[in-house]
Amino acid sequence: MDQPAPLAVSLVDVKCNEGFAAYVMTISSRASTWQVAKRYSSFAALHSELQRAGFARLPALPGKTLSSGASPGVISERKIVLQHYMDELARNPGIARSYEMLRFLAESDIDLATAEAPHPSEAHPSSEPSGAEAATGREEKKDDSAEDDA
Repeated sequence: MDQPAPLAVSLVDVKCNEGFAAYVMTISSRASTWQVAKRYSSFAALHSELQRAGFARLPALPGKTLSSGASPGVISERKIVLQHYMDELARNPGIARSYEMLRFLAESDIDLATAEAPHPSEAHPSSEPSGAEAATGREEKKDDSAEDDA
């Protein structure tokens, strides 16, 4: 049985909007390449989900206090720390292939063209396979529950 392709995750940009920053990642596998943008709260949610899934040896997630200001220096520092965090997750084959990680990498928190958060009715806009689904050859589960993004 074929194993899912290894993933490479690169934080390539930061989109700043009113009151938040979204970290743009390019994800590459043998099957495809795609981009998503995630707010810090999504990284924190991923970390919690991985812990609940039983992954005990997780890298440290940078604290929220790191972004207490929106200065370019703070945002740049957080991007570097989040890149290190994603590198560590991607190095662990169990985590890199986990449902939690693939779901995290499947959808953006914001519209990359406008750098705006999507309207709630557009959160899961299509049934076409995402980049993560194409990379693994499996369809992801959809969670339609509302999420807080503090």
